[in-house]
Amino acid sequence: MFSISVHAKEPNVPLSDRVQQLEIYNQEILQKKVENLEKEINLGLQKKQQELDKKFTEKENEIDDKLALLNTLAIVSGFLLAAGIINLVYQFGWGLKKLAEKTLKEKLQTHLFENTQSLMDLVNNQRAESKVKKEKLIRVVSGSEEETEIMRSLLQRMGFKKVECATVEVYIPFPTSDLLIFCNFKKGLSAEMIINYLEDSNQDDVFVYYGGRIDLPADSIHYQEKLNYANTRFTVYHQIINTLIFKDILKEQMQEV
Repeated sequence: MFSISVHAKEPNVPLSDRVQQLEIYNQEILQKKVENLEKEINLGLQKKQQELDKKFTEKENEIDDKLALLNTLAIVSGFLLAAGIINLVYQFGWGLKKLAEKTLKEKLQTHLFENTQSLMDLVNNQRAESKVKKEKLIRVVSGSEEETEIMRSLLQRMGFKKVECATVEVYIPFPTSDLLIFCNFKKGLSAEMIINYLEDSNQDDVFVYYGGRIDLPADSIHYQEKLNYANTRFTVYHQIINTLIFKDILKEQMQEV
């Protein structure tokens, strides 16, 4: 007797494609976690605000009850004291109520600020991220059609709504965009071509270079500070977000000057 075991042959999927699928999957998981966290934070803030409002109302009612007792005593005292003393007691009771209300409000505001500031910072960061993904125009310049299609698909899956991609062999000027990305894994974009784009930019413009690093000539080395480098899909996502948010902050500061 003999037995025959048959093993299914695994699909011959290139390692780079597996890494790509894993990184996109991780990015989608991260995005879902951030969205769920924002929902939990909003619910938590609403619940905390409701609890504080309830406590404030209870304290205010307690103060009103005590002041009502003081007012009653003042009325009884009115039959025994002169009109001037009655007025003094009334003013004292009114001032006590105002002071108690002010103190209670200050304590509640301090408590709310200390416990929610970090959560609000996280929510504001997420809102800023959603805003740039929805409103900012991103242009991708690649040296091959394959890179162009990969970047177009990747950015759309990351949630960016305004994406324009171009494959170039020589320097071609483009209309203004919020961010220009060089996709250059295959090194189809020469250093000279990239320098042309850098020279044609404004002083405060910053770019994202996706595909390792690029060696610039000595006379153009100062352009390195305008390039934010990314080597993986995860890092390119955060470089895009951080660069766009940084440009918005810088723009606001320049307007205030």
